[in-house]
Amino acid sequence: MGFLDFLRAPRRESSSAITELRISEVAPFVERKASEHKEVIEKEVPAKFSEIKYIIRETRGLLRDLDRTEIEEEGNKKFRKAARTAKRDSIKTINSVLHKIEPPFSSEPETIKQYCFDSLSLLRKKIRSGARSIAYTSALLKDIMREIGSKIEALEQVFSDLVETIKRNSIVFEKKKLFSLVSGVEEEMREISKSEAELSQLNKTIKAISKRKRQAEASLEALLNSPSAAELKSLDARRKNILIEKLNLRNQLINTVAGTSRPLRKLSNMVS
Repeated sequence: MGFLDFLRAPRRESSSAITELRISEVAPFVERKASEHKEVIEKEVPAKFSEIKYIIRETRGLLRDLDRTEIEEEGNKKFRKAARTAKRDSIKTINSVLHKIEPPFSSEPETIKQYCFDSLSLLRKKIRSGARSIAYTSALLKDIMREIGSKIEALEQVFSDLVETIKRNSIVFEKKKLFSLVSGVEEEMREISKSEAELSQLNKTIKAISKRKRQAEASLEALLNSPSAAELKSLDARRKNILIEKLNLRNQLINTVAGTSRPLRKLSNMVS
């Protein structure tokens, strides 16, 4: 069961209905649900940790006995030599695993969850990887290896039970993560609200500018169709006509002056 599944709550009309919550109601709801499951964790986890410590002590004692147990020289020498090497490897492997799966001192739910999942995975992985050495040792030292194997199986069962307990009560272990998620959503919602407010203000500004534009266009249209605009067009037409007339007179003057320039030069010479 994922931690979001705890947001599911029974209703009268349906046992699988989803409780609808405002974002501000999620944290109190999760806190309440976590409190309901916390008591189970506070009872089961310490008891299981004590059981793990006890089994680890028992297993280490068996490993010491195994280390002191000699493999006789009689029989297949090559096989017995391999068995001695396998015995050392088995002791080393199992001791290494036992050291790594010692229960932590922390009571933080996240730390406990990580420890349980990692320890179960490590226990299975390392024991499988050392299966060959264990098999060699078991061939000659069956009784003590059977006891050690029984302890390993007991450890694996305890960790499996812990993992199942954690899964059933996952809201206790995911509470901080969910709170962080809710906090992030609330922050995003604040940013969205801020952006929406800015967008609303921009829309108001755009509408005001559009209104002024329409008013200016209407004023311009009215001005262009007014008597003053018509008079201005008439004056502009008169100005153009006067300009044309001015240019014609200028050309006439130039032509007249050009026709009298030669007689004027003769007269000037005669006067001289």
